[in-house]
Amino acid sequence: MTGFYSEYRAALNDKGRFNVPKAFRENLGESFFAVRAFRERCLLLYTADGLEELRRNTDTITNTRLRDLHKRTVLSSVTELTADEQGRVVLPAVLREYACLKKEICVKGMGERVELWDEEVFDIYFNDELSKYTSDELDKYDLI
Repeated sequence: MTGFYSEYRAALNDKGRFNVPKAFRENLGESFFAVRAFRERCLLLYTADGLEELRRNTDTITNTRLRDLHKRTVLSSVTELTADEQGRVVLPAVLREYACLKKEICVKGMGERVELWDEEVFDIYFNDELSKYTSDELDKYDLI
């Protein structure tokens, strides 16, 4: 099974460095890319192929203003990352600030990408989003 699955917790040190889980490093490759998420306050990690697909998808947005906004938010933030021998990467301050990353972060495998969330920000986001759905709506999709 290829892709990114599972969830990890990681500590972000004062230099903005954290350990990328080994299972994710193996799929991300030697170098990979971090970008700002468009709709949430988190960061996304992509392989080179995943980043190219994101760029192609952006080009399909027919609303020019929305396409430019997406480019200004996401594509302008592309940062190449390379893990050191211990699997650590440094996240630039501008990306950490956007995602409100402090000390404890959630590293979430989302299939084609990895999301990086501040633990507290994610807990608030998740509870808020989940509360928007009724039990009937969740049962309709057989969500466990």
